[in-house]
Amino acid sequence: MKVESPAKGIKEQGIKNRLEQGYEERLNLIKQGLSKPRGIKKADKVQQRIGRAKQKYPSIHDLYNIILDIDTATRIVKNIYWQKDVVKAQEANKN
Repeated sequence: MKVESPAKGIKEQGIKNRLEQGYEERLNLIKQGLSKPRGIKKADKVQQRIGRAKQKYPSIHDLYNIILDIDTATRIVKNIYWQKDVVKAQEANKN
């Protein structure tokens, strides 16, 4: 992120933080659905929900690594893990 003034830098960082928070909230909702009785648990449906979150936050989703713990016999997702890639985030901040 190339910024000319400190005030604009603060504004841009605030926008980025809000987008990251929204993306993580979406991922948390998907994770919560895995433990609910009638929540979405099938692997293809969970991947669709993740895809919708990626579509809503296109500038942020590249900064995260998402791992699904899938039961191969039933194709049901047991858990979802994500981690922010610090190296990619730093590179994104430089641009």
